[in-house]
Amino acid sequence: MMAGDSMMMMANGVRTEKVMIPGYDRQELTKEEKEAVRAKLAAAYEEEADYFGITEPKERRSYINARERMSRDTVRSAELESPAPRGHYLREFGQSDRETIENANNEASVPQALAMMNGSLLPQLLDTFSQLMLTVRKAQYPDDKVEAAYMTILSRKPTANEKAAWLKAQDNGLQDIKDLVFSLLNTQQFIFIQ
Repeated sequence: MMAGDSMMMMANGVRTEKVMIPGYDRQELTKEEKEAVRAKLAAAYEEEADYFGITEPKERRSYINARERMSRDTVRSAELESPAPRGHYLREFGQSDRETIENANNEASVPQALAMMNGSLLPQLLDTFSQLMLTVRKAQYPDDKVEAAYMTILSRKPTANEKAAWLKAQDNGLQDIKDLVFSLLNTQQFIFIQ
């Protein structure tokens, strides 16, 4: 139990003082500070919408709602409990369960393939307002769109052979850049660090 502002706590009948550890414990914000943070984020989202050329009011509101949802729902892996819950991407792709020393693995598995095909990653990345799709949308020419997809997903430009393969795939019926994104997400380069 906490007793007012003194930060005293009762634990097993013993009075203890809660100690704040800088860099670990987050300081509670006042209502005014929380409102200032929200206003600053809203201004940043408005600026982003301008940068990406989102001017129509309805689309702009959808963009800001999507950004707020992403910042609320998407957390860094360092902010998750460790080990991650069963079924989480970190666990599926080799994070140890910490029940046995060094039980992580680098082998591909059926659950990994299913997670890539049926999981929430692809729909999130293909969302109209994901960073990937905004970057692709901002690219002016088809070659620039392909390059933006490669740079965003694999952190490199496509090779001449990869560009030729995409052109051939387009000749065979693939027209949407989302097909390229799906293909890149399922490459060994994306799944495993090489």
